[in-house]
Amino acid sequence: MNRVFVLSPANCNGVRARCLLGKSSSSNLAQRLRGSGVPLSEVFSFVSSLYFRGKVSYAQTFARPPADCAGIFIITPTMGLVPHDMLIRMSTLRLFSRGAIDVRNPLYCSALQSSAKQLDSEIGGQCEVVLLGSIATGKYLNLLSPIFARRLRVPAKFIVGAT
Repeated sequence: MNRVFVLSPANCNGVRARCLLGKSSSSNLAQRLRGSGVPLSEVFSFVSSLYFRGKVSYAQTFARPPADCAGIFIITPTMGLVPHDMLIRMSTLRLFSRGAIDVRNPLYCSALQSSAKQLDSEIGGQCEVVLLGSIATGKYLNLLSPIFARRLRVPAKFIVGAT
């Protein structure tokens, strides 16, 4: 069976994100964000450190996407699901930092639902979708479950109270 992964986002308002977004930031990553861009998974790996890197590594190991499909998608506050290797620039990271990952945020909800429906039509009915991210709240699962239905999988370690 084919398998794609959906990764929960990094916090674009945390200390590491604010360092990147600062006008005086001179790190290589900040310079690349101001220039030609950086893959989203690399930016979120920096912002979130080991937690996000672990999700990306796991997904890269176990993804079996259908032909012409990225295999790993990241939830974003304003653009819904985007391929993990999509290049972003500083302006996009700023937009992400202003967007709330919250079911009360209509932009977040509509972007996630619209992009999930598009992904659903691309992958077909025989592809499972694995959500890697906390499901303690409904901010991912409540929006994705109606679209992917029984094909949506959540590893037991991500379920609150799982052993």
